Amino acid sequence: MPDFSKPAYGSSTVSGAYEEDGDLIVQFKSGGIYRYPGLGGYHAELMGSESPGKFVGRHLRGKHAVRVKADEDET
Repeated sequence: MPDFSKPAYGSSTVSGAYEEDGDLIVQFKSGGIYRYPGLGGYHAELMGSESPGKFVGRHLRGKHAVRVKADEDET
């Protein structure tokens, strides 16, 4: 499991993100973790954005994410 040591400060949606083997892994405050294959290059932009949640909605949603861990309310 990736180390989410860099939290997305100020985000009401995203807890943190990590780049691994060219993929972007995003942990949401709901507890869900998603891997975005081939999109690791977005890591710096995501973490530096004014609103990481909006960044995910605009640039990552619909990009064939793979759920690594279900949201807390789904378990």
